[in-house]
Amino acid sequence: MRRFAAFLALATLALAPGPQAQVATLLPTLELKNVDGLHVPYQNGMVVPGYEKQKRTHISLHGTWRKQRFNADHALTLSRRTTQVLNSLSAEAAGRERSDYDDSAWPEKTLPAIENELKGYEKTPEYYEDGVWYRRTFSLPDTLQGQTIKLHFYAV
Repeated sequence: MRRFAAFLALATLALAPGPQAQVATLLPTLELKNVDGLHVPYQNGMVVPGYEKQKRTHISLHGTWRKQRFNADHALTLSRRTTQVLNSLSAEAAGRERSDYDDSAWPEKTLPAIENELKGYEKTPEYYEDGVWYRRTFSLPDTLQGQTIKLHFYAV
């Protein structure tokens, strides 16, 4: 009797459906393009830089920023950038992306730092708290006039 019961349990496990594979819904952003016979990696239409150290001007943006929390539409954030989605993102931004937007009432935050509140729990020390806008004004030296400038945001 025991052997039969064990066999039924194993048979039931063998017939149970396994985990479903996840299907990617976002389009790939990385591609290789042939440039003068060389394969060059591009991401989001821009050349992926090499990781060797290069002599470039570096301007630190560490310091005081303004921030504002908002209820982000996450489905919109992760959507393909169609004209309709871009218009919706612009509406959600409500002008906060403009250089003349008045953020003087926003609280200040010194960056880099952890944004979400730390609860002190061992297993889940940080909790997601929805979207946040960061703003900071900075000036570039005249020597960079007319040059391409690329901002890098790590851990954003």
